[in-house]
Amino acid sequence: MPFNYSEKHYIFSRDNKVIKIARASYNTPNTDESYYIEKFSHDILISHNFPVVKIDKIYDKGELVDDFVVLEEEKKDGQVFYNKACETTILSQIATFIQQVAQIKSSSFGFIDRYGKSEHTSWTSFLKSLIESANPELKAELLAGFDIVPELTESAFILTDCNTANFIFNHGKLQYAIDIERPLWGDRNFIYGMIKARNRFMYQCVPTEINEELIDYYAKIYKYLFC
Repeated sequence: MPFNYSEKHYIFSRDNKVIKIARASYNTPNTDESYYIEKFSHDILISHNFPVVKIDKIYDKGELVDDFVVLEEEKKDGQVFYNKACETTILSQIATFIQQVAQIKSSSFGFIDRYGKSEHTSWTSFLKSLIESANPELKAELLAGFDIVPELTESAFILTDCNTANFIFNHGKLQYAIDIERPLWGDRNFIYGMIKARNRFMYQCVPTEINEELIDYYAKIYKYLFC
């Protein structure tokens, strides 16, 4: 039996390892790809000395379980917080981690694939592809305000999820990040729009010297990331 599960995955414990496998209704090519992307993400963060759980292997379909891709990673003990409104000291450490990993740079833009690449050659073209998913009224609003989006010559590693349950703590100190499966290359300011859209309590922990107008714009676009 799994010792934990989420909407999309069952989580099993085997010796000192964690095994993640999709629930049947989410056993899709997109979920399969997300496991390979997660391994790339963890590997690049570890190579830059960030505290991330090591993913040992991705088993192809049939290699460990028939018809399922399986992720195997280190098992780390600690405390996980599930409440968005947990202590400010916890939220601020997560916000700091998200900001620090944005120091990793690339020349690609958009969602990261299993090889660390993206299909877009500019940040603006990626965002316009997202805006196409918006309803007509919001699409018109976003396009009308698009001039605020900067032209970038390089991109930053952007986490698109600030779920507190994706971080393991020990005695109040952040020890490891887990489940980094949907990052993108883009404007580092996008992380503030993401945080504002997802957790208003964590947003109180971000720097005050940011472009609020741009952050509000990114917060509006954020909801269309995974349409």
